[in-house]
Amino acid sequence: MHISRFETLAPDTILLDTKELVVDEIAAVNAGEYYQSFVYIKARPSERTGLYDSVSEAEQIEVCGYAYEEYAIYKGSLVTRAEYDDGSTVSDGKVVQMNGEAKLRMRYVSPYNLLIAPMGSPINNNRFDLQRVELLNAILRGETTLEKLVKEVLKLPKTSLT
Repeated sequence: MHISRFETLAPDTILLDTKELVVDEIAAVNAGEYYQSFVYIKARPSERTGLYDSVSEAEQIEVCGYAYEEYAIYKGSLVTRAEYDDGSTVSDGKVVQMNGEAKLRMRYVSPYNLLIAPMGSPINNNRFDLQRVELLNAILRGETTLEKLVKEVLKLPKTSLT
C-alpha cells in the first residue's frame, strides 16, 4: 500500500496513514542495488485507548504477530471502530452523527514492525509475502535479525514495472 499521509504526532510518534507508531528503531537499508533499498521501522507498544476490554493481545499476536486497536478520533474524543463504521456515537446520552468527521486510527499495543519500499521493489512480490511476514514476526520475537531479512531481500529478483 502506498503512503498517502505522514505526520509527526510527538518526538517519538508518527502517523503513517492511519497507523500510529511509537518509533523504537528505524533503519534505511541500502545493502545492494537501488531497487533493493528499503526502510525498516520497529515500533514500541502504545498505551491502550481504554475503549476495549475484550481485546485478546495474546490471540492477536498468535494470529498476526502483533496486537492492535482500531478506533477513531472525533472532535478530540476517542470512539470505537464500530462507532466509526456506524457514523455515530453517543455523547452525554444522545446519539451524535459524526458526518464523516471522525479520523480512523490504528494503535499497536505490542511491538510492531514494517517495511517501506518503492512500488517496484522486489519486496512487493506476492511470492515473498509469507516469508516477509515470517521474518518480520521472527524479528519481533528476537528469533532473527534485520540482517537476515536484508540477506533474503538481496536474493529477490528485480521486478519489472511494465
